[in-house]
Parts: sequence; structure tokens; C-alpha cells
Amino acid sequence: MEPSTGLTSSEIFGYIILTLTLLCTSLGLAYFFRRKYFPPPSNKLITSINPEYVSMQYQPDEWEVPREKIKLIRELGQGSFGMVYEGIACDLVQGSNEIKCAIKTVNEHATDRERIEFLNEASVMKAFDTAHVVRLLGVVSRGQPTLVVMELMANGDLKSYLRSHRPDSDAYDPEVCIQPPTLKRILQMAIEIADGMAYLSAKKFVHRDLAARNCMVSENLTVKIGDFGMTRDIYETDYYRKGTKGLLPVRWMAPESLKDGVFTSSSDVWSYGVVLWEMATLASQPYQGLSNDQVLRYVIDGGVMERPENCPDQLYELMRLTWQHKPSARPSFFELETLLHADANPEFRKISFYHSPQGQEALVNMQNTILVNDDPSTPLRHTEEDDYQSEFEVNKSSQQIAKPVLMERLMSRREKDTTFHLDQKVGSYQDSMSYIGSTPGTSYGHRDKEFSEDAGSLFGSRSPAFYSIPNKSNAVSPERRHKDSEEEETQFSTTAPILLSNANGYIMGPITSKNGTANIKTADR
Repeated sequence: MEPSTGLTSSEIFGYIILTLTLLCTSLGLAYFFRRKYFPPPSNKLITSINPEYVSMQYQPDEWEVPREKIKLIRELGQGSFGMVYEGIACDLVQGSNEIKCAIKTVNEHATDRERIEFLNEASVMKAFDTAHVVRLLGVVSRGQPTLVVMELMANGDLKSYLRSHRPDSDAYDPEVCIQPPTLKRILQMAIEIADGMAYLSAKKFVHRDLAARNCMVSENLTVKIGDFGMTRDIYETDYYRKGTKGLLPVRWMAPESLKDGVFTSSSDVWSYGVVLWEMATLASQPYQGLSNDQVLRYVIDGGVMERPENCPDQLYELMRLTWQHKPSARPSFFELETLLHADANPEFRKISFYHSPQGQEALVNMQNTILVNDDPSTPLRHTEEDDYQSEFEVNKSSQQIAKPVLMERLMSRREKDTTFHLDQKVGSYQDSMSYIGSTPGTSYGHRDKEFSEDAGSLFGSRSPAFYSIPNKSNAVSPERRHKDSEEEETQFSTTAPILLSNANGYIMGPITSKNGTANIKTADR
């Protein structure tokens, strides 16, 4: 019998399996090579390899500037996205043929995502037009490189400015009067920052990254909110990567932002308090001695920073006011401006958002809002991670005081009656009572009846009021020296704005009228 030449069922099954395996392998390889060498079109911005794609995504508008109107002069420093230059812009500002400006560029190796982020962050600034927010002047989006033209802030960011004024700084030079800013200057900076933030708050804009590094200092030392995230790479150590949430400025963040990712104007107010701390310490690192993770836990647990060395009472009171654990217990930026208003210089009153019609309308709305009288005994909110025990002592005392109580205390300190006297030969000076030797609890005498309307400025005055100064001791005016012990009073008025500071740097004011004259009021220790 001849052997069978047909295939057995097992052989047939084997051939089928082999064929299917080869077919699947071929299809898999074909799919792999097709994906690798012929990728499908994608709507995702970050997958584009066309350098002009950025310009197609960004739609030029009235802010577009012809490239030939921009001239680069010199490098100012490296920015987050590329080099920043000082330059000249032609015909961008009405009434000026040429104006100095800052020109931000994008690194030639930047990704499309970074280019779009660069333009988007600049576009945010198109909606802002106020004195204490850095102004956008124009955008060059057609062609490469992309340019963003901004108001030039000649003294750079506030963090660098403060550090350059440290006594141990290489830039510090007593012979050319580069000295640490006075309390008067710090308070002026504080109200300028608050004014810029009040404007942003009124525009429903939450900054999320308010810090000294993101405030800019102009040639005349005016401080403005600026950059809106464009300095992240410059001060990369100020940011901390928490899991998958990206880089976070934890040392400037409010507890609700750290714990729940909630950002509001109230969380910006918390950050503002940290900026005040930076100014008081000439830009030291907040929460020194703690790691970023330890800071996160410490703040969530209710901790706040201690008073900096030599920090005046008034400045630390403001910090404490902003560091209330409950967001609703913190003041608004308008309220902070109201507290600082007596210390503002005349120029601020002319250009600030606070004094504009829009600002006054917002202020009236704020004043008509009833403050919630939080119970000071209300316990702080703690982290839900019950197994965590902080190894640091938590300074919670400042948070146990409700906002209305703190505001009342601050205002009562500022309105406390105090007189001045001088025991030694002194001379008056335009900027500060410290130059005539004033200290808390003393009375000052002057008898000159020929004061002009600017006379108040001779004593550091910065606000309209009547003054009644008893003549009890020796004093020197710019006109003459007096040696009298009579109890005679000299009244004078001034239209100049008020700022009085004593030898210890404490602000004295405001001035209130009583029976046609006024008492000098001061905040002492």
C-alpha cells in the first residue's frame, strides 16, 4: 500500500499558525515604519516642526510692530526664553519719535511650545494700561526671531536691586551713596506694588507668582509689576517641582495654594506679604534653613516667618496682616493701599490706579463691603495628613488675630498722639524727621511765623493739614535759629503731602485737625 501524500490535520494547523504569525509581524513592522517615517498630521501645537507655524498660530493685531522700527543696542541679560536687549523703538509712543525700550527675544533653539508660551505671556499684557504694571509696547511676530517690545525698567528686577544695595554687595559703594533703601523708600515701593496688584485684581487677573524677582524697578525707582512668569528660568532655585504639578514658587505661596492648588487675589495678597519680607531683608531667601518640602509642610501647618531683624513695627504689621491662614481674613490690595496711603509721595497721587476714577469706584465698592468679623479664637486649618508631624515650631500667634482687629490696631497705632522736643542744636531737613533728631515721645518746638505753604515739607511733611507746634526748645530752621522757652504756638498750613519718620525709621502720621489746628500723631513702639 502506497503511503499517503496528503497533509495531516496537525501539519495544516501548524502552517496556518505560521502564516498568521508572519502576517501579523509584517503588519506590525509596516505600522511601525509608517508611524516613524510618515507620521499622521496632528492638531497638537507642540508636534509642528515648521518654524513659521508659531506665526500662523499667533494672529498679528494692532500691537504688531514693523521689524525695521526696532533697533537693538546692547544686551541686558539672559531672559527665560532668550536674550533681553536694550533698544530703540521708533514711532511707538505718541509724541515721541524714539524711545528706549526692553526687547525680549526667543532662543533660536526654543521649541514651538516655548515660542507660543512666549507670545501668549506677552499677549496677557495687552489688556493692562496703568502706571504700576510694566507696559507692553509692541510685538514683532512676522519672521524670525520673534520680539516682544516692552517698557524699559533701567534698574532691573526688584530682587537684584535690593541685593545690590546690601552693605556686602560688590555694587555697594558708600562714596556714591548707594545705600540700603530707607523705610520711606520701602513703603513707597510697597504701595506701588499694591497699586499694580489692585489694578490686576480689579481686572480679575490672578498673578500666581508675585515675588521681588517679578517686580521691576524703573530709572526713577518706581516699582511695577512685570514679566508675568518670564523670569522663571533666571531664578530657577526659587521654584520647586511638586510631583507632576510643574515648578511652583512654594516660598511665596499661600497655604490654600500649596494644599489645594487654589489661586485667587487673596493668595496674591499672601505673596505680597512675602515681598514685603524680601524688601525688609534686602532679598534674603524666605524661610531660610528650610528645604522646599519643609516650607510646604510648615506653611500648610499654619507657620509664618518671624519678624526680620531691625524690621520696623509698621512693616511687620503689614506682613502679619497678609499672612492670615484663612483667605477671607486677609485684606484686599485696596485695603493695603488705604493703610499705606498716608506714606505715598505726591507723584503717586497723580498717576496711581488707586486715585483714578476707576480706582475710586473700586475703592467705594470695597468700603461698602462689610468685613466679616472672624472670631479670633477660630482654630487654624491644619493639613489632613494626620500622620505628619512638623519638626519645626510653628509661629501661629500672628494668625490668631482677625483682619478687622489687626486693621484697627494698625490704624490706632498710626493715630496715637505724640509730641516732639529737641534737647540739642539741630537742623531741619526736607525728607525726614530723623535729620532733626526726633525720637518717639519727645516734643518739637519751632517759632518761625513766616512759613510758606511748603513749610510742612521742612519737617518731612507729605499731606495737607494745619499744624500747631509748641515752641519749647532750641531749633534751627533754614532761615534762623531760635532760643525761646515761651509756650507760644505757631500755626502753619501746607499743601504738600505728609511723611514723618523718626530717628528709628518709624513712620509718623497721619495728621488730624482739632479746633482749627492739628496734632502731630505718630506710631511709636
